[in-house]
Amino acid sequence: MSQNTTSPTIFKEDFSLSFLVSQCFEIVLKVILPATILSVAIALILVFITKPKKEYTVDTLKFLLSFTIIGVTVGILSGASRDASVGNLITATTTTVAAVLAYIFSDKIQEGFRKNLPISMIGFTVAILFGAFFGALLRTGMTDK
Repeated sequence: MSQNTTSPTIFKEDFSLSFLVSQCFEIVLKVILPATILSVAIALILVFITKPKKEYTVDTLKFLLSFTIIGVTVGILSGASRDASVGNLITATTTTVAAVLAYIFSDKIQEGFRKNLPISMIGFTVAILFGAFFGALLRTGMTDK
């Protein structure tokens, strides 16, 4: 009996360096860049709507941007998922918001952060919403059209 000496191929494409670079470039263009732009846009809009120019600080924007990046990431992951993850997302988001609100009212937090937390929670929630819509578009393939 002769044995087959070639190993079976799992993937149809050959994993050459150019293929991997093109796939990484596609992920950056279709997911990471739009998610970053969405996070920055939400943060800037919320900062300029809620803060007068005298109270605007870079720390406020950095604090809000951190919450919007987390929100967009969670939203995209849940929107792109094929499983029913909405129940888990609502539970996790409610728990996060409740924990942060409990931390706001503790005495351990500085006053500067205390002023920024409510708008950061709004940014987090809005970012999850838009991230879920964007993730659903990625899952259904509407971004290719």
